[in-house]
Amino acid sequence: MLASKKLPSSMGNLLNLRHLEFVVDGMPMGVKELKNLRALSYFPVGKDGVNISALLNLKFLRGALCITGLENVTDALHAREANLIGKKDLDALLLEWKYDDVRNERLDRDVLDGLQPHGKLKELTVKGYSGMELSSWVGDPSFHNLVTLCLEDCKKCRCLPHLGLLPSVKHLVVKRMYGIKRVDHEFHGDRNMNHFPKLETLQFMNMVQLEEWNPSEVEFPCLSELTIKDCPKLSGNLSGHLSSFKKLVIRNCDQMVVLLPSLQMLSKLEIRNCKEVDCRYMNVFGSQNSLVLHEISNNVTLKEAFMQGNNFEQNHGRYISFYATNKLYGYQSN
Repeated sequence: MLASKKLPSSMGNLLNLRHLEFVVDGMPMGVKELKNLRALSYFPVGKDGVNISALLNLKFLRGALCITGLENVTDALHAREANLIGKKDLDALLLEWKYDDVRNERLDRDVLDGLQPHGKLKELTVKGYSGMELSSWVGDPSFHNLVTLCLEDCKKCRCLPHLGLLPSVKHLVVKRMYGIKRVDHEFHGDRNMNHFPKLETLQFMNMVQLEEWNPSEVEFPCLSELTIKDCPKLSGNLSGHLSSFKKLVIRNCDQMVVLLPSLQMLSKLEIRNCKEVDCRYMNVFGSQNSLVLHEISNNVTLKEAFMQGNNFEQNHGRYISFYATNKLYGYQSN
């Protein structure tokens, strides 16, 4: 069944309905009677009418579920009554609030506490949450099947959970979390444990207050793609465990210094608007397909480093370019 505006108030009579996909402004009261429902892709919590506790009886839901309008939940007990933790066949879950600076932070925290999903979940997105810290279940290593985690627009959060202890996470996105100034051992997890044992891609984006993070303090045994964008206060050196990277993108990090070692596995390197790039120890043309260095404040003799330290005959026709102080330098092998 597919709808685009409103669902009939009598839909509770469709007791054998199993699949319901729609985009609407509100949920009819009868949805709580659909006890045989298997697929419910979208559940908007409205200001009036049915509340989130209507999910209680939908114990057979599976696949992906997007719950929006969580700012309209006025009683955290309703979130707990939704019984997401009992829906063991859900694979992907999105929890979304419409961000508001004046919203009740404590209520948001209690609502998120009550929306803990089952430990078999594979994908989780938390968006627009206004609490100062995330619930303890976010990042709990008991989520042994979680592969993808996205934390977005949680603008008042002051710290990240112990995400490094998640045993199966491969893809991690942290975006527009303006309250975070440091990413340290609390994010990586217990010092005596293996950190991010399966993490393959990591993205920090639009972290405008982030000042401190040193990834070289932690082993990332499987990390192959790192993206850092729009972190203007992030300073220090990016170096260390980069040799196995396939993709490295750094944009608009004005205070960052990047020390590039030999990157034989790299297929894409893009660095724009950062403080300094030191590539004197880098064999940049091993197997790369794309290289761009653009608007680097400190040149660090980029042109000389490329000319002296690399064999251009290995490019086999690839175009390699970089910009230094707004000037383009490009090389094309024969």
